[in-house]
Amino acid sequence: MKYFVIFLGLLLSIELKSQIKFHETYRFNPSCNACDGVVIIGISGLYTPYYAYLTEIGSKAVRYGPFYGSGLTIDSLCAKSYLLEISDACGCYGKYYFNLNSGVLNANVIPTDATCTSNGAITINFNISNDYTVYYRKSDQPNEIRKDYNKVASAFISDLSPGLYYIRIVDINGCEKYTSINIASKSFTVNNAILNASCNTSNGNLHFSIVGGSAPYRYEWYGPKNNNDPFVSTMEYDIPQLPAGVYTVIIRDSKNCTFSATYTINTINSINPVFTSGFADCDGINGYIDILSSGAFLPYLVEYSGQGHSGKLNVTSTSSKIRSLRAGTYKIIITDSRGCKVENNVEVKNGAPWIQLESIARDNCSGDGAFTATIFRFTKFSLYGPDGKLIGSPTTGNGGSAPYSINKLMGGFYKVVIEYNGCIKTYEFEIPSNGPTAIAVSQIPINCVTGDKGLITLKITGGKAPYKVQYRHESEVGHSVLRDYPGPDAFVITSMEGYYYICVIDANGCTTLIKVKAEIKGGVEIIETSTKPSTCYQSNGSFNVKLSKSQYPYLIQLRGPVSKDTFRYDTVFTITDLLPGDYLITFIDGNNCKVELSFHIFDESNDIVDPTKLSLLKGSGESILIYNDLVTNNYYVWGISFCRGSIRIDSILGEGISNIFYYGKGNSDDLLPNLNKNNTYLWCKSYSDELKRGCSNLRYLNGPPNLPCNNSTNNINTLDDIKLFPNPTTDVINIDVGEIQFKTIEFGLANSTGQTFKIIPYRISNKQFQLELTKMPKGMYFISIVIDQRNIGTKKIVVI
Repeated sequence: MKYFVIFLGLLLSIELKSQIKFHETYRFNPSCNACDGVVIIGISGLYTPYYAYLTEIGSKAVRYGPFYGSGLTIDSLCAKSYLLEISDACGCYGKYYFNLNSGVLNANVIPTDATCTSNGAITINFNISNDYTVYYRKSDQPNEIRKDYNKVASAFISDLSPGLYYIRIVDINGCEKYTSINIASKSFTVNNAILNASCNTSNGNLHFSIVGGSAPYRYEWYGPKNNNDPFVSTMEYDIPQLPAGVYTVIIRDSKNCTFSATYTINTINSINPVFTSGFADCDGINGYIDILSSGAFLPYLVEYSGQGHSGKLNVTSTSSKIRSLRAGTYKIIITDSRGCKVENNVEVKNGAPWIQLESIARDNCSGDGAFTATIFRFTKFSLYGPDGKLIGSPTTGNGGSAPYSINKLMGGFYKVVIEYNGCIKTYEFEIPSNGPTAIAVSQIPINCVTGDKGLITLKITGGKAPYKVQYRHESEVGHSVLRDYPGPDAFVITSMEGYYYICVIDANGCTTLIKVKAEIKGGVEIIETSTKPSTCYQSNGSFNVKLSKSQYPYLIQLRGPVSKDTFRYDTVFTITDLLPGDYLITFIDGNNCKVELSFHIFDESNDIVDPTKLSLLKGSGESILIYNDLVTNNYYVWGISFCRGSIRIDSILGEGISNIFYYGKGNSDDLLPNLNKNNTYLWCKSYSDELKRGCSNLRYLNGPPNLPCNNSTNNINTLDDIKLFPNPTTDVINIDVGEIQFKTIEFGLANSTGQTFKIIPYRISNKQFQLELTKMPKGMYFISIVIDQRNIGTKKIVVI
């Protein structure tokens, strides 16, 4: 809206933008089975008078007003979702969504714990005096106990033993409240200390210190060693001479108050080995490990394994040696004569030459980088620059170590080549450029609910001030923002979720590039997800999700093998009837805040052939499709002879199958006489010599994916030349045959069980056709395509 004002001969144009803002100051959810909810909403940034329109979601709006104040009270509300719209005197408009939940019976349930001399109780306080019925039962009891109360504001249930109770309260209007409370037992407290046992000995100990209760105490313990002490008059007590294991200890005082707990006595290993390893020279097998074992009972066994090498040593002294080892990590197990065992991992280092970098100086964009290092076990040392050229002359050594330093290096990656007695090792390191560096030290997220922009704060170090900061969002190609900053602090304003590319340029022209993800807050969030796989490649998979509570309703957009849009008013739900494959799901709440998630629906069928996994082998005048299931080691053979018009089920010699089976017209040795000769069948063959008809890994299709004979002149090599475009909202399949030349074209349809359907295509143009599947049940189908009386193959589609 614009207003024009003439002032001192000047015409000023003032544009007023809507600033209507809402803030909810009070909410009272309606009572059970009632419409007595109240909402008070503060409204600011408008011009009075104004009118309010209240809409129950899905119903007609109701107009209220005019109003002149800054607060709006709406009462007599039911448990529903509402939209409040405001239109003020200047024509400004604002809207506010809110949702009221149905109230439950208002009752406060308070437990009283049991003591060692009396049982517990439950007190129930109601908000109003009325008639109530209380049902309760203990968790280990099958039946509820009922108590009726007339015109009361509180109820009391006494003489309850310790435990968990389930409570149901019903008032005269049928409103209910369900809850559970625990009545505890107030008894004495116990402190304890554990002394672990030595390996294979019974010298563990449990020490107890009791606070409270009434003496004498009775102790019972159960575990690798069981016993009891019925009369303990002191507050301190020890259970000695225990072997390692898990123990349950029960303590009762004279009033039969009981304490019970479980304790674990661990084993203290008395073997303390010390390992010393020797180098394996340049990937050789001359490394070794010396072992000095203290605390082991002689003799003991040393077992070692690693790097493809293993062995055992029977040792009769405290020291031993493992020889002829390659470089790498070895697992060593020492078991002494008492049965005590210790396991360690020991590394044998490679005796090849190596370099230890001591310091690296950055290049200040002027070729003044440097590094210092120590070179070990070398006879020759060479340094190569970023351009791959040798820098200076090689340095020679005598097999020992020596310091090394070099300066005047440009920034970049360098390669070091070290030799020792014919052993050559290569290492790489970087001389970084000493231009500016930048890190994101803090971030104010974008507010999805209010639309407020975010802010990334940068701290720039290095380089030379002043700086320029150029940044863009990852979706903005060819557009960026350039700002000047005199000091080390810089800021990037964010408006979209995702990554921002930020380039910092110093006064010398040195640059650095970082990528920072802009954060966003508010709106719906994904808390928990899970999937259920499909079976037999059918539409029976599912996706479970739990969302955070946000502004209803939620719009759910699912894209993948199954696509659908739906609205939800709850936070936990399941999306069913999903085919296997990759999906993208988007959740958009009532504030238009959204979150996305990718997930995959797997298929549990290991023994059923997925037609998309079949591979092709071509013979003369025929084609054979072979599928090898690595899980069950079964071979699936699909043999089709196109030129002779018959069907052949064949085996492949050398693959564990030797029998050959034929099935076709005019075959006197008809193994499968009841099959329909118009169908193509896929059979399973296991390692047994029997062809099992009806076994679980049988798949058969009508309208087989027949491939052309070798003498074909058609220019179609694969089905990729033909494009299918399913429309899930109309159940129409659009087919584009591209540049394929043909005289006639036909289409066939079959489902995954072999049932065939007659379909007549609608011809849009010479290259485009439509197939309408509105009366087809949902599931997986195969479209066969026949061009010039030759079956080109099939494509899989899904009807949802």
